Amino acid sequence: MNVHNNAEWALNLCDILGRGKNDVNAWVEKIFSKIPAHKYTRLYVGSYYCDHYYLNLPISSYINVIDYARKNKLKVTVVIPQLFEKSLHEGLERTNKLLAIGNDVVDEVTINDWGMSLYYPKEHGVKVNMGRVLQKDNRDPRYKDFFEKEHIHRCFSKDYIEWLVEERISGIELDCTNKEITIPDIENSDIQIAVHTPWTYLSMGSICVYASSTKPDNKKFRFADKCNCECNLGIIKMNCPSDIVLYRYGRSIQFLNENCNVKSNKIIRFIYSPFYELQEN
Repeated sequence: MNVHNNAEWALNLCDILGRGKNDVNAWVEKIFSKIPAHKYTRLYVGSYYCDHYYLNLPISSYINVIDYARKNKLKVTVVIPQLFEKSLHEGLERTNKLLAIGNDVVDEVTINDWGMSLYYPKEHGVKVNMGRVLQKDNRDPRYKDFFEKEHIHRCFSKDYIEWLVEERISGIELDCTNKEITIPDIENSDIQIAVHTPWTYLSMGSICVYASSTKPDNKKFRFADKCNCECNLGIIKMNCPSDIVLYRYGRSIQFLNENCNVKSNKIIRFIYSPFYELQEN
């Protein structure tokens, strides 16, 4: 991957924090010991894909990460998934509690539903990022002719950028959807660009395989089904033609794209997901 020497690095603990068992600090330290020796300045906590995961995980796990960040002089970004109507109040309540508890280290929220921009404008003391789920660009390594082309994400169109500025969005999160992605210069804007690596989010759904795993046949595969975070117990590996391997982490499908060439004249942030390190455990 083409990386600017001054790039900022963040560790993504979203949707995997429940795998840390009881000693979150020791678990994070173990991950740090395995990943490339970049200088990490930020931790991401919450969920990109599942409101059940966001709410079912004990709040103490999030607080432990906030305490770890405080002790190690790191910043924290709280990631809010798409919230169904039934979980909206509880989701907002949890987010506000985390912002209050971590008011000295939590300086950003990432939203994955545009409705959340109504609740977390910039005046609340935190910056608001456009999450990866809001990027609707095509992505699939099985379509080689498409995958091997250089790609510029749709959110960099002039009208889109103007709208993001009007909505007071401070950051844009991208996935490495192709073999090479280009981040164009954005005129008259200080929007922060962040790129997820080395795993690319391919797809997600409202029906969760893990949530169905412990249910009888007549109650499997229900829309937005409640669960006990069974996704913390394993990873589903899917072998595809042409040596493509896809992985199901919770409600998301991911593929490894560690050799993506990221072209940018601007210093950007890389958000590292330690899925590979989890497989080694």
